Amino acid sequence: MGARLEGLNKFYKTQILVSDAVRAAVGDHFLFRPIDRVLAKETATPTTIYELLSLKNSASAGVTGRYAAWTEAYRLYEARDWQGAHAIVEALAAADADDKVATHFRDRIAGVLSAPPADWDGVTRFDTK
Repeated sequence: MGARLEGLNKFYKTQILVSDAVRAAVGDHFLFRPIDRVLAKETATPTTIYELLSLKNSASAGVTGRYAAWTEAYRLYEARDWQGAHAIVEALAAADADDKVATHFRDRIAGVLSAPPADWDGVTRFDTK
């Protein structure tokens, strides 16, 4: 799974992605934001992936504020409240052009809003490593 996640860093333009299992194993010492539910190539079960943001006790107020906003946007996205999620992600992308994940999700959600899927399951499937 680690090799698959390393490859997904290129897609999401992130530095460090971890699986839900790794996030749970390291406990409450780090701040991770949920990125997506993915089905990586040659895997059978979707997994939630997370981006490492910082050590929890050394996170700046800006990082924790963006984390809280992102977490709410992601919760709305999973609940199919795409308009609510889009509003938050659009604001995050506008406030920080370097946040490529926010830009990616802004565009993804805009696509969903323009053509809502009938059978959406929230899983992004990858055919390459």
